[in-house]
Amino acid sequence: MKRTLGILVGLSALGAAACGPAGTGTTTTTTGSGGGGASSSSSSASSGTTGSGGSGGSSGTGGMGPVAVTVAPGPSKMLTCGTLDLTATVTGTSDHAVTWSVTPGAIGSIDAMGKYTAPIQVPTPDSVEITARSAADPTVTGSSTVTLSTTRPGAAVAVSNKMIQEPGVREHVVAAKGAHVYGVFTSNDPTGSFVYLAASTDSGVTWGAPVRVNDNIGDVEAENAVVAVDAADPKVVYVAYKLAAGGGFTKSKDVNGSSSGGTIVEATSTDGGATFTSYVLFSGGNGYGNSIDIVSSGPDQVVVSMPDFYTMRIYVDTAKGAGFAAGAGNGAWETLGVASDFTTAHDPATTDTFSYIQQNGGSDTSPGSGPRLASDGAGRVCVVYEGGYYSTTDFPNGSDLPYVQCSSDLGKTFAPALAMDTDRAATHALPTAAFGPNKVVTAVWEQIDAQAVEHTYLAQSTDGGKTFAPSFEHAPYILPTAIPSAPRLNSVHYEGNTLWLLYLAYAGGQNARLIADKSCDGGKTWSRAELTNGTEGNIDDTSYPGFTATDKGMIVFGGRDATTLLSVYPIE
Repeated sequence: MKRTLGILVGLSALGAAACGPAGTGTTTTTTGSGGGGASSSSSSASSGTTGSGGSGGSSGTGGMGPVAVTVAPGPSKMLTCGTLDLTATVTGTSDHAVTWSVTPGAIGSIDAMGKYTAPIQVPTPDSVEITARSAADPTVTGSSTVTLSTTRPGAAVAVSNKMIQEPGVREHVVAAKGAHVYGVFTSNDPTGSFVYLAASTDSGVTWGAPVRVNDNIGDVEAENAVVAVDAADPKVVYVAYKLAAGGGFTKSKDVNGSSSGGTIVEATSTDGGATFTSYVLFSGGNGYGNSIDIVSSGPDQVVVSMPDFYTMRIYVDTAKGAGFAAGAGNGAWETLGVASDFTTAHDPATTDTFSYIQQNGGSDTSPGSGPRLASDGAGRVCVVYEGGYYSTTDFPNGSDLPYVQCSSDLGKTFAPALAMDTDRAATHALPTAAFGPNKVVTAVWEQIDAQAVEHTYLAQSTDGGKTFAPSFEHAPYILPTAIPSAPRLNSVHYEGNTLWLLYLAYAGGQNARLIADKSCDGGKTWSRAELTNGTEGNIDDTSYPGFTATDKGMIVFGGRDATTLLSVYPIE
């Protein structure tokens, strides 16, 4: 499906920092109590200046005038899990010490120096009052209000206005390492079909002109592009894509011009995306490789997954792609799949059972699935996928589960398939995963129950993917009508120790809502699911989001436009 699309990108500060303009807080010079339910701490080192106090204050010491306290910054917005430094200016006395308190007292904490630590979950209501009380005259206070949220969506920045093909359901359409950010898309024009890479070297603030990854080789369509950054060198970029017939293109050729039903290519750039060298991984039937993926499993290491009908192929190279078969398409690969697991568990004595790995790209309104790779960049790789089987004796209409297989040797060998959900009465789709610190792996997928209600489920491993704890459901975004939304295209990403969850939500007859949530305690507690692409009643259409962490925060590569234009923008 083709659309006329443009690309935008945006950026914002890290979630750990407070947001909102600095200003002057409320100066209170009247007598008052400490406020019920407040937690407090005191300091004699808080900042202050000598001068005339506000009107109505208490009598100052030593004839300096009425005592007054002013708190800065004034009313502020900040994200959960972050910190905010406040200062108290005390006038009318030589004693500048204050006691700090937060109301309600259980919502975050503040130390004796005025550093406020936000809670890990957005409270109800979503604001707190921070008060500084004068030690010289405890009846005098100053205060400031802080409003808490999970996200802080930012403005979009234009990258390209090319005719963009639908990117398909792939999470890794954007990747970053530090300030280097890369996004891929495909575009058709009268001269051919191309994969483009857009690059930023300042965390997404500005972008260079998109660069063609593949040459014009004739009547062929480029599709399914994904991107990864080398685990050690941010200027080394890996792109995988498929060349196939379709979309008005009558035949398919590989990069050497040979006729072929479908060709899977890995292209490597060692100069930050300026130029690329291409390698053919596979050349064969057009039904292969509809949902390829790519990661870097270590310095100079690149791993590509390609569905192969009933199994999948995992291609691994340890020389920045140079070890792949150059044009031959017959390089070695690791074959993965769940055929033996299904056959043994469900129908070992007959031949009416066969298994498959879901590989169609699907769409944002009718999602399919495809294998997704995840790596810690230090040798560990996991691949998650939707594995299904048919059996005339057990499930004649078919059944599927989300599976994971992990490797600890750069992706060269993988452990047997492990089911992360065992509910065969439900339908599962779009599993994906991400590595966190200390061998933590978090996987997420969509589950559709017997009543056709859609849910987001997650499962976590603390041993690099060897074992997974029981899966758990993430609470959905609740519409203003109090109806839970239908989550689709779930994806997860780590920003340091913070686990982010992003998904599209459909309900209420509006455009797709792009919902984000985060957990600062490893997935035990979630901040609050929030709408990031507009406001209720005025939602920008969003499709096919991918997101990643830069050194300045999380950015989203997906649609954000009333006319469904593809775009990229920040969520914090």
